Amino acid sequence: MKKYLLLLPLLLSFASVASAQAPAAPQLGDVTIASNGILPTGVKTPEFVLASGPIKRAKSLTWLEIEVQYATLPLMIDELTFEYSVLINGQLLTGSSTYVNIEKGREHYAVVYLSPAGIDNVMGGAPFTASALANIQVRVTHQGQELVVRLLRPGALPNLQQRTGLILNKPETPFAPLFWDRYEALKPTSH
Repeated sequence: MKKYLLLLPLLLSFASVASAQAPAAPQLGDVTIASNGILPTGVKTPEFVLASGPIKRAKSLTWLEIEVQYATLPLMIDELTFEYSVLINGQLLTGSSTYVNIEKGREHYAVVYLSPAGIDNVMGGAPFTASALANIQVRVTHQGQELVVRLLRPGALPNLQQRTGLILNKPETPFAPLFWDRYEALKPTSH
């Protein structure tokens, strides 16, 4: 019995060291999006040239790129989920991206796209203009815990039926092979 009592302080010290080394979950304020950190931009489809084989030309169309600039304070965050709500032409489009192994502090970027066909679908064939993009909300979560919410413009988004499937992650676009060092790694999705 005395042996067990002598081991108890030793076991408790190991337990306290182990719990002190466990990484803390990010807290509100550990992840920030600047007031001008949501950057919607029209970008043309990238063109790639083959060294051999047939040359095929296509019309270069415009995609809507939504890039979010953010900063982190913890040493390393295992994953962050960015949930997008985009109000275009009276329709609320939603989508999300989950990034993994985010390092401390330096400027980070998250990105999603709306394809030319998606824009045409939402616009009903009318030309896309800047005024058609009413607002964008980005909500950042860690394992379901909300860390930060930022809107492109002040005001709440209306309570509309959400449309999913139109907002695309970078690997689902022709931009997939570009700018590898600008964005964190995306968490693989299971199909």
